[in-house]
Amino acid sequence: MRNYYLVVFSTFTQSTANTTFSTYWQQQVDYTMDIQMDVEKNQYTGKQKLVYTNNSPESLQKVFYHLYFNAFQPNSEMDARVQSVIDPDSRMLRNIGTKENHIVKSKISQLQPDEIGFIKVLSLKQNGVPISYEIEGTGLEVRLNKLIASGEQVTFDMEFLGQVPNMVRRGGRNNKGGVALSMVQWYPKMAVYDFEGWHADLYIHKEFYGEWGDSSEPSAEIQFYCPQSGKTSITIESEDGKELQLINIEAVKGMNVYDYNLTISRKGVKNLEKAEVSLIKGANDKNYLPKGKYHVGVNNSSKFAKTVIAIK
Repeated sequence: MRNYYLVVFSTFTQSTANTTFSTYWQQQVDYTMDIQMDVEKNQYTGKQKLVYTNNSPESLQKVFYHLYFNAFQPNSEMDARVQSVIDPDSRMLRNIGTKENHIVKSKISQLQPDEIGFIKVLSLKQNGVPISYEIEGTGLEVRLNKLIASGEQVTFDMEFLGQVPNMVRRGGRNNKGGVALSMVQWYPKMAVYDFEGWHADLYIHKEFYGEWGDSSEPSAEIQFYCPQSGKTSITIESEDGKELQLINIEAVKGMNVYDYNLTISRKGVKNLEKAEVSLIKGANDKNYLPKGKYHVGVNNSSKFAKTVIAIK
């Protein structure tokens, strides 16, 4: 007898709207990222897919990214500013003297290699082809293999390594509220291109506004093997066995993949309300699974497999 092999993992997808031209235009960026966090090293690896739509009337020869965490390194542009302005931000200073005799230094200048922030680009491709790039501080300049024509859409695939800085400037480690890792502006972020051109200034003091993308639903891919084709049910249950969602599909013999959007049925909503579990309701009026562990079962012609997923 052949068993099911069931794997569930979370991913996020986004769709891209059709390009429209008018007196006003704005570029569109849609990110999909797979991130692995090492909480012992305070480092993370990332795979980023960025679909970029050029809604401008011009062709683009270059694109620029922000690498914000690179600002939190000794001798960075931000560090130099903290040490040179008359009234530096107190959050950026550390007293290395006594309580009575203050001697203040830039916190950034005191960071050790395992405390600095960084985003290192490991690889970058345009439509599957490697492209050259140059990093200067918090800026990444990308020289395109091919122009992005007006109205054209291209895909950038990037692999990167990041480290969360051991200080807090919105993002960082161990804030006063007891949060170990505050993740703000932590990923390679495409700079804005508008009627004034590229806004690719280095991060010295304040952040910059960003491009918009389409909103999207969270989703989980449910992969399973079916010994034969036919009607198959996928059941999502709470840890105590209460049904939260029932999905009926036509499966094929062999490997199947179902994209589950983490929504809850009316029956599931009632079960969670009875258990006094707080629900998550989106702007689209749908209810989604709250944080927790859930059982996922797949049933096909009396063959059954079950696993557990966690929503964090």
